[in-house]
Amino acid sequence: MLESLAHGAKVMSGFERGKYGAKIRRKWFPNIRIVPLYSKALDKMIPVSVWSKKLRSIELYYGGLDNYLIKTEDPLPAKYEALKQEILEALRKKK
Repeated sequence: MLESLAHGAKVMSGFERGKYGAKIRRKWFPNIRIVPLYSKALDKMIPVSVWSKKLRSIELYYGGLDNYLIKTEDPLPAKYEALKQEILEALRKKK
């Protein structure tokens, strides 16, 4: 599976009605995209696979990728945990 910042994103299943009222099983998949996000600490664009709902919260609530990775209490995949350590190291060097 793709390592992504899709906390809480799950495949949902259920039924929808067909043209003539028949029940049809259906699955709804989370909208996961690979989006380049800017890291101020590393001064570069980083491609991140993220759920579209989580992307809005990263941009609006946390104010960027750096703040999200530092402040989030959600468990991060290994790829993003390494990125978090890289960002923290870059911030320590700047001080």
